[in-house]
Amino acid sequence: MKTRRNQQEREEEDEQPLDVWKWVHSYSKFVYNHPWVIILLCVGFVIAMTLWLLLVYGFEIIANVCFYRWDGDSITGKWDSYLTASKVTYSSTLDKNGNSEEADPQSSQTQIGLLIYERKEGNILEIPIIQKIWQLEDELKQREGFSEHCFKMNTTDRSQVDENGCANFISFITYLKLVMGLRMNNPRPENLTKIDILTALCIPTLAASLFGHDYDPSDPASSKYLRTLIPLGLPLNGYKNKNDRFDEQKEEFSKWGAEWIKPANDFLKEKPFGVGLYNVVPFAIDKQISQVVMKQVLWLIGSFGFLFVFSVIHMKSFFASIFGVIGIFFSIPCAIAFQFGVLTIHHFDALNVIGLFLICGIGSDCVFIVFDLFRQTKHVPGVTPPLRLAFAVEHGIMALATSTSTAGVAFLAMISSGVRIMKYFGIYCFLELFFAFIFTFTFYIGILALWCRYFEDRSFKSNNNNNSENINDGDNASCWSRLFGCCRKKKEVMDERPLMVNDPSIDTMTSTVTNTNSENSGFQTVEYPYTSVYDCFAHLPVFHVQASGLHIHGYSAYEKFFHNYVVPIVYFYRMPIVVVMFILTVIFGYFTFQMQSKSELQFLGDDHFLQRAYILVSNAFTTSIQDFSFVYVWGVQKNLKKKWTNYLTADNYGEPRFDGVDIKNPEIQQYLSNMCDVMRSASFVDPSTGSDFSVCPIKILETYANSQGQPFPIPRENFTDEFMKGFQDYLGPQFINEPDSLFIGTLKRNTIGFSFDNGSLMYIAMKANMYLPADQDSSTLRVIYEETEKFALENITSKTPEGLSPGFTTSYGWLPMVVQDQLPTQAFYDALYSVCFAAITIFLATFSISYTIFVVYSMASVVFIIIGILYFCGWKIGTNEAVMISIASGFCADFIVQPMLAMAHDNSKRSIFGRLQNSITMFCSPVSSALCTTLMAAVFLFPSDILLFPPFASFLVMSGSFGILYGFVVLPALIAWLGPKHGDSLLKCCRPKRSHKKKSKNRDNAQVTLESQNSILQENQEDEV
Repeated sequence: MKTRRNQQEREEEDEQPLDVWKWVHSYSKFVYNHPWVIILLCVGFVIAMTLWLLLVYGFEIIANVCFYRWDGDSITGKWDSYLTASKVTYSSTLDKNGNSEEADPQSSQTQIGLLIYERKEGNILEIPIIQKIWQLEDELKQREGFSEHCFKMNTTDRSQVDENGCANFISFITYLKLVMGLRMNNPRPENLTKIDILTALCIPTLAASLFGHDYDPSDPASSKYLRTLIPLGLPLNGYKNKNDRFDEQKEEFSKWGAEWIKPANDFLKEKPFGVGLYNVVPFAIDKQISQVVMKQVLWLIGSFGFLFVFSVIHMKSFFASIFGVIGIFFSIPCAIAFQFGVLTIHHFDALNVIGLFLICGIGSDCVFIVFDLFRQTKHVPGVTPPLRLAFAVEHGIMALATSTSTAGVAFLAMISSGVRIMKYFGIYCFLELFFAFIFTFTFYIGILALWCRYFEDRSFKSNNNNNSENINDGDNASCWSRLFGCCRKKKEVMDERPLMVNDPSIDTMTSTVTNTNSENSGFQTVEYPYTSVYDCFAHLPVFHVQASGLHIHGYSAYEKFFHNYVVPIVYFYRMPIVVVMFILTVIFGYFTFQMQSKSELQFLGDDHFLQRAYILVSNAFTTSIQDFSFVYVWGVQKNLKKKWTNYLTADNYGEPRFDGVDIKNPEIQQYLSNMCDVMRSASFVDPSTGSDFSVCPIKILETYANSQGQPFPIPRENFTDEFMKGFQDYLGPQFINEPDSLFIGTLKRNTIGFSFDNGSLMYIAMKANMYLPADQDSSTLRVIYEETEKFALENITSKTPEGLSPGFTTSYGWLPMVVQDQLPTQAFYDALYSVCFAAITIFLATFSISYTIFVVYSMASVVFIIIGILYFCGWKIGTNEAVMISIASGFCADFIVQPMLAMAHDNSKRSIFGRLQNSITMFCSPVSSALCTTLMAAVFLFPSDILLFPPFASFLVMSGSFGILYGFVVLPALIAWLGPKHGDSLLKCCRPKRSHKKKSKNRDNAQVTLESQNSILQENQEDEV
């Protein structure tokens, strides 16, 4: 009984008009019969993932340049060792108990607020301008809420605090008030005179701390730049200390700051006397940048809107189009939720926003190809809707798995990058592609089932009497289909062209993997008239050569153009095309390796007020508000202990290794004290900022010892545990008034660390601020770095006493230098890895060595040409450009591989020209449609204020354009010239022979095919007449 049933199943399988995998047929039949099951499951999954993301983790786009730094080389490794050492130790008793002890409101400084005034044309130190600045700063002090957010000092000295106890602004106006207060009570802006300005300018260190690098003290004193520092404090009212529910305090502070700074924003809009004002308010600036990025995300609406419109044009169905776009959109929240919840990467950077636009192009490619595969099987004799779905699923999986995998591995190749943000970007884009692929063959297949049952135009009769489906006539056709009926030509068969069984085109017209057997098809092989590669020098090309076996009369004008004109030109001029493009590849490849690098990363344009503030902070003043210090550390090893989980957090670089410091050793104490004096005498150290950035904890120990009546160095017997505890208590007030820094690890309290276990000294360091170079490119920083290394080796490391492990130098200032030096090499390796992974993917898809080599060459050529063009456009390799180069090979492969796969799996007896005609004609429409959606997604990136986006748009345009050029022209020409005549796929030896029964059935169907062809051709000829 079982044998009879199996035999019957095999007979039914042999009678199927389309060959599909059995499990795919079963899956498709289930989806067709129960489409709502798969659709609701997908929708429920997306809703669950979205709620999981929003309710458990929350979502915020982060745009912080601090995360765009290198990780893994020796220079950054030393900084990370120093940085992480401060995280696992405590600097004082106050720091140790900081999370449990209560503090007075606003008694601890947080990040400094900053106002930077710039007058590009003229002198900012003129009386009317100073009066205007005075009025603004007085207004800011009187703004609601300032007294609840300022830093409050424990003093009543009016030279340091105002009537509310708030620390005075570190401002030129504050010094003017002190000077004018000597001759009058309650000085006002209208009382200001030139003498007051000149008197205030005589105050030591004033020029170095508040005026720009262009400051000229001659009469009249002049400068284009002036800055004001605003001390702000935590904890806020209702919080125990600054670490108590810090995120809540940060959010509250940012909301207040955004409202409080509005007069400064109005000042910038007004620009009195041509003076611009750029502000940096702690925590509020992060919110401002995030809001700017979120506004740019709105351009995504335009990209998806165009995708929907174009899908309607391509599919001629609102229903299939709108739900196809929704299915593409489903991949976005699922990828983010998977990244946050499963991979525990709780960081979504502004760079990831680009991935939202990428999915418009790559995701639409999935939808277009599957839809065309389904629609083109409409008139196959004896076909059923479930079988059509199965055909679309099987061949869609094989076609899209190759292109999606190629692009996906290109993104994954970025996990080798030393910039963690690039790692996260690659992972996120890969997840987007993965979920887009999954939803294409689940959610969208269910949508196609509904479209087929209720919306598809069924104005045709089934040729199979055993077909259980009742096909409606034209009068009962879908209203949606009739809506587009007016757009069709009379008797047009573009969407109803028959997919003839056993015709040479049956398996390759829409699939990239189906075997084709033309042995008994009745099809006669046709060769192009001129087959020699040298014929192009003696003859003209011949057009309208029918070698593909396709019913080209029923195709669109676009497809006919490729079939009748493009392919003959590509084949006829194959040698010149390959040679010319090879020469261009060599030329552009040379210039690719001449491309320079850059270290700076800008989210916004130079004229944007947020970016202008950052530029002025970095370059306009001789002393930086940021940290540019020389640091020398003892007690910490250079190499970190790293785990793979460390890479899942943006700022977790590993665990430090300690050697410890025997601070009770008098010889070591004296050595550390002497080295502090040596450091401060270095030529690269700026002595004018000693109190702001420079610190030597050993000098604090010396001061404490003197206060306790102890000699220095302190004898070991006097260095008791009680003395150590007193020293730790003494350190707290030394660091308490230091403002927080945007850059972790750059504070004075980071220079010493005690063990939480036994209170012993784990490490000690010293730091001094260096002169800030006007030009902070890699070459300039490299000179300073080598100078500091040489100085430390000769004057500090070489004199290390016994009992103390040699230390090392480090600085936050070297991180941009490393990024600039490493990015070009890393971009090259990322591109190389992506090409190698793509080669493996192509080989597994084709099992053809020659086709794999041809595709790899095409991908590399596209990358070289794109980068070469960017070189001539004056681009330099930064983080954004490195991302483009890394994914270029995989992204362009999405446009290259589709026609190639069709040729690789075409086992018919067509000539090489016929195979080119067949594959290019079949894929010119869906691949071109995917290119259109990609280009339009890029168009919506060009107007963006975020500087990351417009260059990426240029890259998308070039990558897609050159990708399709190579896919439809260069690669086919290469295959036609140098490729094996009948292919070299290793799958040939593995293909089972068809049964005699099926061959007989094929011969019968072939006759039906020929009759159907003749009928259609005759009908078309009558219409043309």
